[in-house]
Amino acid sequence: KGTGTVVISAASGGGYALENESIENGIFTYCLMDAFKKNKADKNKDKSISVSELRNFIFDGVNRMSEGKQQPTSRRENLQNDFNVK
Repeated sequence: KGTGTVVISAASGGGYALENESIENGIFTYCLMDAFKKNKADKNKDKSISVSELRNFIFDGVNRMSEGKQQPTSRRENLQNDFNVK
């Protein structure tokens, strides 16, 4: 029984996780860290970040910063459980 496992990865098995010298990180890692800075991923302004908000923030940021060259992936075991991660 899935109880809320969520996996967000930088790229699919056949994809690429890109590095960027100007941010001194991989693009995925940069977007993940940026999500928690000043609650940037908190789109509904409830002072917490849900899994879906985090996923959307990362996907949008990676797509924008990589100009569509990197495609993060995610998998959920329980789609009804959108729990808070912060």
